[in-house]
Amino acid sequence: MMSWVEKGIVAASAFSNEDWDDEVTPEISANLNVFYRTPNIPRAVMMARSTLDPQLKTDIQTLLFSADSNEEGLNALRAFKKTKKFDPIPQEALTTIQEIGAKRTVLED
Repeated sequence: MMSWVEKGIVAASAFSNEDWDDEVTPEISANLNVFYRTPNIPRAVMMARSTLDPQLKTDIQTLLFSADSNEEGLNALRAFKKTKKFDPIPQEALTTIQEIGAKRTVLED
């Protein structure tokens, strides 16, 4: 995406800070301007249907949140997009997600 911006194919693009850190060389970043940065938000979330048994949901959360503490869990995490760990979503991130959702209609108009 940043190549298209740098080459003038598109005026702007959006991508994660991790992609910026991993993919944008100093030579390219010198030609780009960051004009908006969102607060940090989770890259992936675990979702469950509202009718899922509460105990099963708790058991799944416990398993995921502790997966980084044993070899089998670490292997499974690495296989899932090189994930290092699952954490509960902090309230600040939930608030940010809600704020972004509220702005969605502005962007779609």
